[in-house]
Amino acid sequence: MHERALRRWVCAARAGEGCDDGVNNSQNAACTNVCAVNVCGDGAIYNTGDGAEECDSGDNNGPGQLCNAMCKVNVCGDGDKSPKEQCDDGNNAPGDGCSASCVLEGCGNQIVDPGEGCDDGADGDNDDGCTDACTIPSCGDGFVQASLNEACDLGGANSNAARLYARLRAGGLRRRVSSTKGGAVRRRGETSQPSP
Repeated sequence: MHERALRRWVCAARAGEGCDDGVNNSQNAACTNVCAVNVCGDGAIYNTGDGAEECDSGDNNGPGQLCNAMCKVNVCGDGDKSPKEQCDDGNNAPGDGCSASCVLEGCGNQIVDPGEGCDDGADGDNDDGCTDACTIPSCGDGFVQASLNEACDLGGANSNAARLYARLRAGGLRRRVSSTKGGAVRRRGETSQPSP
């Protein structure tokens, strides 16, 4: 028997069928192959004729799913976090913790977010042009960067006092003696000019 005739015969032979469009029955039509009205949530995507379903995962439609309860694809910015999204705050504005592409904003996401100088994914290398704190390497950042010729970096505790003292004792620096007399700074061998 021809497939279309067989399908029509099956539908006509069933009592209580919801519809029967004969040869026009289809899984993506108003009437499915099993003579049931195609509705959102039945697992058949009704996207021909008047059908506007984008998806239909049957019982798996709904919040937090790839296909929402209205048989529309869950997209970034709709306020419903799908399994493919890290976040979805219902907007596409950056700088609010969830990016326009529904990725969590913050150091280590390989996207330069507001307040970051760089972001290489916090790869464990603080001397590759971007620290794991998402800052451009610099003296005083607390990370030793050989590329900057740093021997040490204690962050805010950095001090040149010990090195200067050692150089003074070794005679590496000329000693400068300053005095203040009448508010003017005078170094040994200089004369001060009175202020007008």
